[in-house]
Amino acid sequence: MADRRADTRSEIVERDVIHSGFSRFERVLVRHRRRDGKEQLLEREFQHRGDAVGVLPYDPERRVGILVRQLRVPLLARGDGSSNLIEVPAGHLEEGEDAAGTARREVLEEAGLALRDVEHVVDVFPSAGMITEKLHLYLGRYVAADRIDAGGGLSHEGEDIEVIEWPLARMVQAIATGEIRDAKAIILIQALMLREPGLFAT
Repeated sequence: MADRRADTRSEIVERDVIHSGFSRFERVLVRHRRRDGKEQLLEREFQHRGDAVGVLPYDPERRVGILVRQLRVPLLARGDGSSNLIEVPAGHLEEGEDAAGTARREVLEEAGLALRDVEHVVDVFPSAGMITEKLHLYLGRYVAADRIDAGGGLSHEGEDIEVIEWPLARMVQAIATGEIRDAKAIILIQALMLREPGLFAT
């Protein structure tokens, strides 16, 4: 069961928006009572983002799954490897959407795939020290006939997405070699392995 207890040892005493653009950044001053009973003030900056989803579409009959590859500017800025990340279809919830609905929409936009059903796996905080985002992760079944569009994302949002259909066993190899470095993809591939190990036989 999730721990939803309120934090009684910490409170925000100041809060300011320091940047609002593609992302919103805030600065907060937190009064925190330490475990030893002493109080301290902490100043932190963080990125404020809404909830998001990640989905691994898979075809159990053909034992394949869909991944996408796209430019990730922060990786380009790091400069220590490919900035075109292989990952699972993902995106942020829009107003009035639930997570499962977002999962279906994002897979259709990015991969051209109308999912038959989605199965919730887990909710995680991908980088709780810096980002408010909660990530809802799903598995989604499909068959070849469910590919109704080329996908590629929304060009007016700057998306240029390559759709990749790989054998599930190939995905496991790509994690081992470092070809897949996206945390969402790694979690979901391993979750599917636990649920359906026979789909990964070579």
